[in-house]
Amino acid sequence: MTADQDFRAWPKIDLHRHLEGSIRPETFFEIAQTRGIELPAQTLEEIRPFLQIADDPPDFPNFLGKFKLLSCFWPDREAIERVSYEAVEDAAHDNVVYLELRYAPVHFARGRGFKPADVIEWVHTAARRAAGDRGIRVEFIACAGRHFPMEINVPGIEAVLEAGPEEFVGFDIAGDEINFPLDPFAPWLERIKESGLGLTLHAGEAGPAENVREAMARFDADRIGHGVRITDDESLVEMAVERGTGFEMCLTSNVQTATVPSLQAHPARSLLTQGVCVTLNSDDPQISRITLSDEFKAASESGFSSTELKAALANSVKSAFLNESDRNDLQNRLNSYHKT
Repeated sequence: MTADQDFRAWPKIDLHRHLEGSIRPETFFEIAQTRGIELPAQTLEEIRPFLQIADDPPDFPNFLGKFKLLSCFWPDREAIERVSYEAVEDAAHDNVVYLELRYAPVHFARGRGFKPADVIEWVHTAARRAAGDRGIRVEFIACAGRHFPMEINVPGIEAVLEAGPEEFVGFDIAGDEINFPLDPFAPWLERIKESGLGLTLHAGEAGPAENVREAMARFDADRIGHGVRITDDESLVEMAVERGTGFEMCLTSNVQTATVPSLQAHPARSLLTQGVCVTLNSDDPQISRITLSDEFKAASESGFSSTELKAALANSVKSAFLNESDRNDLQNRLNSYHKT
């Protein structure tokens, strides 16, 4: 395979994509202008550096800073529905055929005092409309933030539990894993598992390998968001292989956050060859200024063979929060393309 392979033609699966990081700067700027919301710059091009990585040096706090303007911004239902529709539309344009879109209901709710349950309805209605219009399947993963006080997180978690498997396929906890432990979430994670939702936890991205162990052994996570620090402890690699835990790798964002020093140094391929269930995902495509096709190209340039890229896609099918019938249908769709 060459690095200029047209990966956009491949039908793809994205299991780790944040709605908050999928918002077009053009849309954000237009919403601010039409609603009279003051911004720190006067033109779209001046606002882009606040929202997207360009020539920024790799740095985790800098990457997280791109979310600052987006937080507590959302003025009304129309704005929330628009960004939800466009996120799915962009994925479909890149030939993503199955998308698990994750977001924190409180991210869109708390700035204007919306109810998390209403935000869930608005996001899902618009995203499903886009899925129907564009021929893509979209499911939803709810997020909570480690770094937020529990009085902020709990209303969102309660709304997710109330909505249940009819609206969500999974649950995630993201945020600052170095300074904020998962302990306050323990009783809620137990309820999440009991509700039938899949569990994927950000762990071992900025934080240590021990966070990956905690996610797998203590909380029985089905998948790990990022998890690159697993390579610091060989016993964790063995545990991941034995348990079949899915690892949602996001190569570009890991370089941009300085989680890894370069694409070539990323452990995704090595872990895949050791039998870890590695998948390739976009994370925050608008912030990183990438598509999932770009991620596949980056993987190819860093050493993945065509066979290994297809294995990562097969792992995405295996790890998706789907029933067996839908899983088989998805695998057949991929197989049909690669047999032509």
